[in-house]
Amino acid sequence: MDVDGLELLSEQECRGLLSQARVGRVAVSRGEVPAVFPVNYMVAGEEILFFTGEGTKLRAAGANTTVTFEVDHIDPFGETGWSVLVVGRARERREPVVVAGARRSGLRPWVGGDRFHLIGVAIDFVSGRRIREAIDLRDRPGAHGGRIVGPHSPVGGLAQPPVQVGADWTLQSVAEAMRESNVSAVLVGGGQAIVTERDLTRALNAGMGSQDLVGAVCVTDLIYLDEDTSVVQAATDMLHHEIRHLLLRNWRGQITGIVSLRDVLGVLVEAMDPAVWVVMQRTLSVMTKVGVR
Repeated sequence: MDVDGLELLSEQECRGLLSQARVGRVAVSRGEVPAVFPVNYMVAGEEILFFTGEGTKLRAAGANTTVTFEVDHIDPFGETGWSVLVVGRARERREPVVVAGARRSGLRPWVGGDRFHLIGVAIDFVSGRRIREAIDLRDRPGAHGGRIVGPHSPVGGLAQPPVQVGADWTLQSVAEAMRESNVSAVLVGGGQAIVTERDLTRALNAGMGSQDLVGAVCVTDLIYLDEDTSVVQAATDMLHHEIRHLLLRNWRGQITGIVSLRDVLGVLVEAMDPAVWVVMQRTLSVMTKVGVR
């Protein structure tokens, strides 16, 4: 970790990330003013290669100037990301075999114009940092159980520990257990069934009595997800299966929590464009009308 709490990446990690990305930024001193240019690139051995036209970058390469090259990836929702910085001398690669090899590898300028000059930046020095998902920030918006949960965070951060009742419990006793635990769904029996607030309401509206057994109204066609599944994927699966609750499992197959559609969509709505939010509200309205549990 550095003084700001960022994770320092090893040279091997930096080179791996550098090879995975496709767009970076070249910083060149233009007199007293630094200039930064985005370029699409590739890594070949100990060099970063990109095509350019006449201008600042080509002049810097012609003078064998030391430049910096930066590439990064940011997740604004999960508040995570990484960056890699390279420092090295730039030069124009005019060797026909090098230029032809770069083109055969698929490297080409994404923009039009005469950009046939191939520039190589030596990877003389490389460093990188990573910021991971924040934890123990209970007062921050979007915090659940001490973690900041975003659309690409594990859905396990939203789940409530499972509350379990017996199949021989009455509807009234199950409703009381839900209220006391402040949950909207509970496991029934050995965890092979689930009952929700909506299930109880429907049963009572259909004429069942409060002393009838919950085993008669619980749902057994359950949907399970890995607890490391992203919030976005969980929302997609819930909408696809038209359900409001699903069960989470750990790598041992043990049920670790129940997550509700309301909690999942709450995270997405915080990060959504208002227009998308309206569409989501309409979707939920339709689901409510058709009686999705």
